[in-house]
Amino acid sequence: MAIKAQANKGELRVDDLPYKAILGVAGSWIGFILCLLCIAATVYVAVGSPFDFVSFLQEVLALPIVVFCYILWKVWKKPAYIRLSEADLISGRRELDLEAERKKELAERQNWGPIKRFLTTFNFPSDH
Repeated sequence: MAIKAQANKGELRVDDLPYKAILGVAGSWIGFILCLLCIAATVYVAVGSPFDFVSFLQEVLALPIVVFCYILWKVWKKPAYIRLSEADLISGRRELDLEAERKKELAERQNWGPIKRFLTTFNFPSDH
């Protein structure tokens, strides 16, 4: 998201990324929703038909501990909020010959099977 925000200002290009996830941002949302479903399923199982408070706490004790630790960290460290357009995405990057890497990747794609070619079509438009 920060790269897109800075790409809109003309500072970076999304095409300069050496790696792109197959599912992109949608994959992050899918992972987040699956985590929420796992938490909901754990609470659902813990509430089961013969409700017992002690077993309920044993089943879902990790959730309040994680939330408590996160809030404690936020209060203690007081991390600054950094806008996406102001995030430093340049320092610490490795320098590489991007054009040579793109040519190498295009040569490798010629040997890919149909499934891999189909899956990567969404994020890697071909130059040919």
